[in-house]
Amino acid sequence: MNMRNIFFTVMALVIASLFIACGGAAPVANNSVERKPANITAATPAVDPKADEAEIKKLMDTAQAALQKGDADAMEKIYADNYSIVNVDGTKQTKAERLASIRSGEVKYTAFAYSDANIVITPDGNSANVTVKLAMKGRSRENLWMATIT
Repeated sequence: MNMRNIFFTVMALVIASLFIACGGAAPVANNSVERKPANITAATPAVDPKADEAEIKKLMDTAQAALQKGDADAMEKIYADNYSIVNVDGTKQTKAERLASIRSGEVKYTAFAYSDANIVITPDGNSANVTVKLAMKGRSRENLWMATIT
């Protein structure tokens, strides 16, 4: 066999393998829902990790500025509905409680800064894991505190 025949034979095997791997759905049983093969998905937007990372950094910058200014309205847009926090003194707050403490001035940051951000976007682009070093100064319920959290 010459190289041309070998090449076409290999290409035919590759194409046949693709057809087999992407084969049609299995026969549908009585009254069952037809399912698509696992390798066929609905139109999923392309994931752009760099753009997602930039969006997360922008959100972090917005949160940092809002917390330094005590802007609870901005933080209300950032915090998820199921947000909760365990404070430096060990108390836990829900989103509503946290926003109320920011609005009332009970929690006041004099400095709040993120550094050493490590952002990992999931392959599907639906979530991310962010770890940062956090340096903050402020007060809560008349207690002054300063913390660096890694």
